[in-house]
Amino acid sequence: MYGQGRGWQMQDLANLWVFSILPSLLGAAAGFAGAFFLFFIRDVWLQSKRTKAQRRHARVQRQLEKLYTPLFMLTKYHDFIINDKEGPNLTYVSDPISSKPQVGVDRGKRDLDSIILNYGYLADDDELMRLLPQILGPGFYDPRNKETAPRMVELVVSGYERLRKEYFAE
Repeated sequence: MYGQGRGWQMQDLANLWVFSILPSLLGAAAGFAGAFFLFFIRDVWLQSKRTKAQRRHARVQRQLEKLYTPLFMLTKYHDFIINDKEGPNLTYVSDPISSKPQVGVDRGKRDLDSIILNYGYLADDDELMRLLPQILGPGFYDPRNKETAPRMVELVVSGYERLRKEYFAE
């Protein structure tokens, strides 16, 4: 009788293991796997998306600060000073024919060259990237480039407005 009782106890212990402890362990393992999966999604996937958006925001900010805003303000400044009916223009930044030094005009050409040399690589439009070097230095005075100035101004203004919307939308 003692041996039989012990056998029943072992079988009860096995039943206890199968019916109560094993499901608890499987539930804990499933909970751990689910928590790991959620933390993985939150920490890895969402963080990488956030980082990518932050890098894009920083790039847009740099483009605005270093290239598009200075060019945009230069065109608007000369549009205001010259008050040309054709709209914003870069053709009045400097006047090589004038024998008198003009403080604002000469400085404008130097500023334009400096912006193009230092930050021209930030242009995100292929056409603007192609046109900017054409007005650098003495190329600015080439009569062929006078025809491309309105298109360049159009690209600068549209790029400025697009990047500004994107910058403030985030």
